[in-house]
Amino acid sequence: EILLTMGCLGALITSLLLEHTPNGWRLMLVASAPAAALATLCTVLIPETDAWLEQQKHRSKCAESDACTSLGGEECAAWGLAPKDAAGETAAAPLAQMGSSRIGARACVRSASV
Repeated sequence: EILLTMGCLGALITSLLLEHTPNGWRLMLVASAPAAALATLCTVLIPETDAWLEQQKHRSKCAESDACTSLGGEECAAWGLAPKDAAGETAAAPLAQMGSSRIGARACVRSASV
């Protein structure tokens, strides 16, 4: 959020400095290009999230993830996985009691017993 605020402040200052120049709008466009290019290049560094992996059906990667928290109990069972609690231990509660709510859902681990 702070980067967005700083970007808006920078755009305002640049606008005030260039508003009376003949080609000020072109200079403002050029001034913002490096930041836009940097942001675009940095998207390559963003890791795949568990929600994206689940949506793209990369189930094995999501199941192996340390933080596969987007799955509920029924979804874990459908993938042949056992739910984990917040400490990372296999949950003792039956899958039927956990439901498939995405709010406060538990992570999953591979289990031969499920």
